Amino acid sequence: MNNNAKIYLLNKLGMSSHLKGYEYILYSLDLINNNKIVDIYNNLSTLYNTTPHAVERDIRTSIEYLYLYGNLDYLDNLFNLKYNQTRPSNKQFIMTIYYELCYNLEGDLWKKENIKTC
Repeated sequence: MNNNAKIYLLNKLGMSSHLKGYEYILYSLDLINNNKIVDIYNNLSTLYNTTPHAVERDIRTSIEYLYLYGNLDYLDNLFNLKYNQTRPSNKQFIMTIYYELCYNLEGDLWKKENIKTC
């Protein structure tokens, strides 16, 4: 999976790259792409020398940040905010981003930007 595509999508959503969860989400997308989705929190905590609870909390905080300061129009497109008033779980968020990268971003914008997805 192209790292530029992941960064582009997270930035388009309005996620701030200074949050720890941003880096965790980027790496978790790589784990999913490599079929290593079992126990992502433990894998990330080992890699970043922290606890699984801290990884989960930092990802959750990054998602909450999006719902306060992010691109609500684009979030609405991905997660149907008009019909679902609650934010997605960490797993739902990461999997939706993964599927968006792999299957939905083959349109003109991605071709125009010269960004390759999965």
